[in-house]
Amino acid sequence: MKERSISDDSVYWVIRDPDKTKGNPHGHSAVKFIRTLNNRNYHVVAQWKKQEQSWLIVSVWVRGEDDREPFATQLVLAPFRLLWWILRKIFTH
Repeated sequence: MKERSISDDSVYWVIRDPDKTKGNPHGHSAVKFIRTLNNRNYHVVAQWKKQEQSWLIVSVWVRGEDDREPFATQLVLAPFRLLWWILRKIFTH
């Protein structure tokens, strides 16, 4: 959730008042909750844990938004991106 900039409150409201669900919320398998909040299309996959009387969040994402690259990847790719940017500037003018 942190990597995808998704707050606990957003996940709470998606599960509490979804626009759509896929699966049986009272069954034993995972359920997909979908809701649009603040122009972001949230998808939450969760499974009901009967003993704990709570939802176990399995996965959360925002449809149409890519995950951020890990910092290590950004560091490794930075020189190549800079070189590519310089070459484009030289050859497009």
